[in-house]
Order: sequence, then structure tokens, then C-alpha cells
Amino acid sequence: MQLSIYRSVVHNTYPDEEMAYCYAFQPIGAEEQCCGGRLMGWTSESGREPFAVIEIPDGCQVAHTEDGWQLMVPDNPCAIDAEVVYELALDHTFGLSVIQGPPLHMTGPESR
Repeated sequence: MQLSIYRSVVHNTYPDEEMAYCYAFQPIGAEEQCCGGRLMGWTSESGREPFAVIEIPDGCQVAHTEDGWQLMVPDNPCAIDAEVVYELALDHTFGLSVIQGPPLHMTGPESR
């Protein structure tokens, strides 16, 4: 089975300015976070091209909870957050492996 991972940039402007990535198992839409008419941050659209494609063992399940996207692997009692699936696949942990890595435009110094 194959699982696509999508990555998007999250920009927070309040209380401190910071940038981070969010990951999902489906394309991520653009979104703004406002409070009292003030822009607190925004999430950029991921686009339709996946960040990576991962081979996952048969019997895996995907869940979207209030904590985000998670992968459940058979014989592993803990759910795996989407943020770490790619790193685990690089090491072939839990039977995961990378089929397609990030596109070049997502691997340069400006994307880190």
C-alpha cells in the first residue's frame, strides 16, 4: 500500500513570529487564523503534489483526530504522527519505506 504525505508552511505572527511545517495524508488547504480582527497566522496551501510517497505495510490505518493525522501500523501499539512518518520511512522502521522523496523545490535551504 502507498501513502502520500503533504507538507505545508505554517506562519505564526502572534505572540511571536515563527514558521513551522505541518503534514497531512491529503492536500492541505490555505487557512488564516484570526482573533478579534487581528491576523494571528496562516497556513499556506500544500498543492496537489505530495511531499513524499511512502510504502506502508498491509493492514495500516489512517486517522484524522483533533491532534492531526496519524498512521496506525499493525503490531505497533502507538499511532504515528504524520510529522514523523517520512523520517521513519527513511530508516525503514515499522516496515515503512520511501518510494518517492520530496521534489527538488521542497529540499533546498529555503524549504527547511
